[in-house]
Amino acid sequence: MCLMLRRIVESGNVPGIGNPRQTLRDIGLLVRNRDGCEEVRKDDLYNVPRFLNRVLALDVEHQNALFDHFVDLFDQTVRYAKANGTFDEGVTDIKALAIRIAKPQRVVHTAERVRKRKTGAFFRHRKNGHFILAVESGRHTNPENGNSYRTFAVWKPEAARSSYMHDDELSEKYRAVVPGKARQWWTKKHATVPLIETLETHIIGGAIIPLWQRFKTHEEARLRVVRVTTDDGKRIVGIRIPPEQVGVIVRALGSTRDLREPDEIFCGILDEGDEVTLVSGLTLRRAFIHREPFIELGGAIRLVLS
Repeated sequence: MCLMLRRIVESGNVPGIGNPRQTLRDIGLLVRNRDGCEEVRKDDLYNVPRFLNRVLALDVEHQNALFDHFVDLFDQTVRYAKANGTFDEGVTDIKALAIRIAKPQRVVHTAERVRKRKTGAFFRHRKNGHFILAVESGRHTNPENGNSYRTFAVWKPEAARSSYMHDDELSEKYRAVVPGKARQWWTKKHATVPLIETLETHIIGGAIIPLWQRFKTHEEARLRVVRVTTDDGKRIVGIRIPPEQVGVIVRALGSTRDLREPDEIFCGILDEGDEVTLVSGLTLRRAFIHREPFIELGGAIRLVLS
């Protein structure tokens, strides 16, 4: 990225963009220093996430042009590094006409080993009876009240570090158990995990930087810039929205969804934070009791007795 920005500052061309320097000005990457000369700040030269966020402020055509130019230079840099032997391959795919396992698989890493090595503990959910492995990930301080708390990485049979949890939530929802209590359930659950998992992802693309504050519906909103290419070759660059915030963010943008079927309404409210308006000013919305979600009926109800 540093190479691309410096070339543009030196009047380099970008296919599809008439004035690349003006484009950098538009997204706040090309600024004037104390001497009155235009430059890209050192902090911006290597900050790829910031660059990708700024690119989203452009119209789609300029987004694609600038990103394609970035990818082309990246590919050139990789090819050069491979040619002179300085490229770190990282994860490499092994390709062949056919690949088969020659010997029986042998388990070399288990949750029990993780527990012992990282001083974790197994916990059982107080209501549904499911087990998790919790490994302490750090201690943090709330800047508002100065209180400190611990966070735990949560391991499940489906995935390692599937989520993170505060210590108060862990103690409220779960109780600690000895490893032997979890072993049979954990092994049985792991055997049912499919080899291929299908996940639904929500992405809002386009010129979204002006709307960024509307996406940040609360302080814990987890927003991430992602890029995906569909099977038919369509490329999408945008913000990935956490499932539980889809309804909230769509409403914050001034739009609504037409939820009609009972299963759509149930999923939209509980899983995505949507809100459904009924007759007489009544609403259905998500609320929480002891951190557990439920559907709340809100609004004034007037009874007429005769």
